[in-house]
Amino acid sequence: MANEDIKDKILNIILQEQDKSINPLINNKGEIIYPLLEGIDIRVLDEMVSSNILEKRIYDRVLICPQHRRCLLYSRLYCPKCNSTDVNSIYLIEHILCGYINEINRFKGHDDLVCPKCNTAMNDKSTLVLGRRYSCNSCGNRFNNPIIKLHCYYNHDVDVRDADTIILYSYTLYKGTIVSENDIRTLLDSIYNTLRSKGFNVMKNHQLKGSSNMLHNVSIYAEYKGRYNIVIEYCINKENKKVGQDEFLQAIIKINDIQPQYSILICVPDIEDNLRDIATTNNIYVVSGNNMNSIIVKVLDIITSQVSI
Repeated sequence: MANEDIKDKILNIILQEQDKSINPLINNKGEIIYPLLEGIDIRVLDEMVSSNILEKRIYDRVLICPQHRRCLLYSRLYCPKCNSTDVNSIYLIEHILCGYINEINRFKGHDDLVCPKCNTAMNDKSTLVLGRRYSCNSCGNRFNNPIIKLHCYYNHDVDVRDADTIILYSYTLYKGTIVSENDIRTLLDSIYNTLRSKGFNVMKNHQLKGSSNMLHNVSIYAEYKGRYNIVIEYCINKENKKVGQDEFLQAIIKINDIQPQYSILICVPDIEDNLRDIATTNNIYVVSGNNMNSIIVKVLDIITSQVSI
């Protein structure tokens, strides 16, 4: 599969997700995976970040084995005296009414806890949990601070103090990515405002009469000091594929009938190469892509290269 096709597939996957993002997962081997991208080289994600198509965000920080670089799967408690993992956790409680304190297993009862000192049944109001301690079934040692180790897929444990940290990243649509007509409207508003700030007389959704006497609606019509006029139109493929012949020819016919001095056709996300050649033959500038900021810069570059501002 070609690199551009892979990027298109990734975009389509993201657009189907409710939060418009791709999130990592740790599998039972301690590997970091992106389940939605099975079979796809995830290095493409960073290429899309560099192209301002996706945004990379910190999703989580996890501990990994310093030797095998796998995420550590679960924790185990070790006795600090004999290094056994046969360790129990025991709660230390107090019977508030008589002040008796001991381990919870010393408060025997059939259904409820019963205080061995005053032989009274205990409830939530009369019981205070003071903390937790640990006991080793191998050597009988009782202690407050067990050694915590994390298990690696390669069947060894790593002391939590020796583990390395790694960052997991999620990928979401870049804020300026164009995927819908609403995004196009935002793009056109930005171009409109920018041209106005540079002294252009700008109109959106403006009607112009062509040489055929037919009225055409154009997305943006701009004039500068009565000497230059520019028409900006767009084509968008909502399935994130290259703009095809039908959408393209409609825009070309309209522009050719209006015959502005300069015309720019924005194609989202791209256009077939043979259609780009047709546009060039008809003196129409083509700007393609799906990043809003990039398109605005390209449109302004074309305009400033032709109009003396």
